[in-house]
Amino acid sequence: MNTSAPTNLLRVAATALAGLLVATLAACGTGSAASAPEDPTLLPEAEGAVSYPLTIESGFGEVTLEERPTRIVLAESWGADVFGALGITPVGTDEQISLFPWALDAQAIESVWSISDEQFPLERIAAVEPDLIYTSSAVQDNLAELQQIAPVIGVPRDDGGISDWRDQIHLLGSALDLQDRAQQVEDDYDAYTASVREAHPEFADALVAYMVFWGPGEFGVINYEGSAAESLFGEFGFAPNPTGAGLGPGSNLTPELVGRVDGDVVVLVDQSQDQAAYGAFVGNPLFQGIRAVQAGKFAELDNNTDEYIGYEGTEIPFVGHFTRALSAGPLGRQAVGDVLVPILAQHLGGA
Repeated sequence: MNTSAPTNLLRVAATALAGLLVATLAACGTGSAASAPEDPTLLPEAEGAVSYPLTIESGFGEVTLEERPTRIVLAESWGADVFGALGITPVGTDEQISLFPWALDAQAIESVWSISDEQFPLERIAAVEPDLIYTSSAVQDNLAELQQIAPVIGVPRDDGGISDWRDQIHLLGSALDLQDRAQQVEDDYDAYTASVREAHPEFADALVAYMVFWGPGEFGVINYEGSAAESLFGEFGFAPNPTGAGLGPGSNLTPELVGRVDGDVVVLVDQSQDQAAYGAFVGNPLFQGIRAVQAGKFAELDNNTDEYIGYEGTEIPFVGHFTRALSAGPLGRQAVGDVLVPILAQHLGGA
């Protein structure tokens, strides 16, 4: 089963990586530090649609960028997919960047810091001398300190969740004179989801229950109301699943509520690394009583490694964090779709 993106999305990212190689070779060939200064940050060439100084409004207020930023800190690695889709390499981010290998090469980032009780390591961020700090979530506790280092932009959410990738990519595109590139990424992604709907009319208005089992007493429906998973399945043509109404991030289903799960197909992702506990959960009469499970429309995915997804005795190549890919952005969502679409079609009678 092919998990690579079949449209232009990954081609955009590949073009950016190729550009980095060309720039590196050119720097080596000239021997002139003045004409090709060393800088680990990759930015695609400016499109020339804006001029600097540029005043831009984001969720953290109005900032003025005196020049086009080149040294950008990605305050949380959750924004890796958007950076990768635009061809941007940050100068610094956190260690969980390793969970997003389809988007960015962690080895190409100048500074990668560990995650601790301190939300942002201010000294490490200041040390890379950024001219822009980007965040995909709320940073109110550290906002003033971050703004002393460099302008801060982002699309924070009041509930602390991760903002929609479309809002993020257009904000970054506007700040970095990459508006056309941002629009192309969105158009390519929309073409991909349209092709899924066209190829799989059996998805139209069907219900999918996408569940994750983390361990004993820790399991839930991930395509809850307003979630990234719900929006992805909606883009594929599925109807919103009422099972997810009233749920939210981190909402575990109690054993008694497992019986309320409904769907034309159930996808259960095992991330527990505890086969006994997982087997007990699947064998529970309440789970076995779910309509789709009784009908045999039940897909079990083993996600206990970051190297592949196990399904019906086969190993589907997937490097990185599968659940984060689903939430991340256009590159990760398409990679997840390449895994899930054939499985969903198999259980719903599609081609």
